[in-house]
Amino acid sequence: MKKSLLLAVVFLFFLNDWTYAEAPFTLNERLKYRATWNFIPVGKASLEVKGMKNIDGKSLYHFVASTKCTLFLISLFYELESKIESFVEPNSFVPVKYIGYIKRGKRYRQDTILYDQENHRATWVHFRLGKSLEEHHEKEVMEIPLDVQDPLSTFYYLRTKKLEPGDILSIPVNADKKNWDVKIKILRREKRRFQGKSRKVLIIEPEAWFQAAFFRKGKMILWLTDDERKIPLYIQARVPFGIATLSLVTKLDK
Repeated sequence: MKKSLLLAVVFLFFLNDWTYAEAPFTLNERLKYRATWNFIPVGKASLEVKGMKNIDGKSLYHFVASTKCTLFLISLFYELESKIESFVEPNSFVPVKYIGYIKRGKRYRQDTILYDQENHRATWVHFRLGKSLEEHHEKEVMEIPLDVQDPLSTFYYLRTKKLEPGDILSIPVNADKKNWDVKIKILRREKRRFQGKSRKVLIIEPEAWFQAAFFRKGKMILWLTDDERKIPLYIQARVPFGIATLSLVTKLDK
C-alpha cells in the first residue's frame, strides 16, 4: 500500500483580539476546507488558531490542522483521520512542541517533537499501534538549525512575511526526522473570482514538502489572499493518479 498522502494543511478582524499586533490571524481563527481528488469530493480539512496554551510556564500560540477522508477508495492513499498541532513562541515565532496523530482503522501513530531552540536540538518521540495492536516505541535526539520551523508552524510563519512576486524564501524545517531547507517561490499576482467577488491573490509554490504537512508528495501550489491576512483559498498538489485540492469553504466576508 502506498504511503499515505496527508491532507490537511488562517485573520485580522479587531485589533483588540490580537495578542501581538503583527500577527495576521486572530486567536479564534478557524478555516474549513473541502478536499477533492480529481474533482471528486473525498473529505474535509481545517486550520485553526486555538488561542494561547501554557506549556512549562510559557504562553504559546496553539495551531491545529486536521483532516478526515470520507471516501473509502481514496483512503488507500489518504489518511482516514489525522491531526497535527504546533505550539509556537509568539515573539520569535519558533516552535516549542509539535504533535502529529494519524489513525486508520485500528492502526494509530503519534509523533511528538520537543524543540530546544536555544541549544539547537530536537527530541523526537514516536509511538505506533500496529494492525495486530502491537506497540512500537522509538526516541531520537537530533541537531536542528537556527530558528527551525515544524511543518505546521511553517505555514503560519509564512503568513507573517511580506511576499512579492519573484521572491524565493528559504525556511529551515524539521520533519520526518530530517532537516529540510524549504524554498518557497512567490510566482505572481492575479485576480480570481472567489465567493462571488473578484479578489487579488498571490500564487506561491513550495519546492519541497513532507509527510506531516498537507500532502505527502507532488508539486504544490497555493493561492493566498493578497492582503495582510494571506488566507489560503486553494491548496493543490499533483499526487498519484491525479490532483488533490483543498478549497476554502469558510466565508471570507462575514
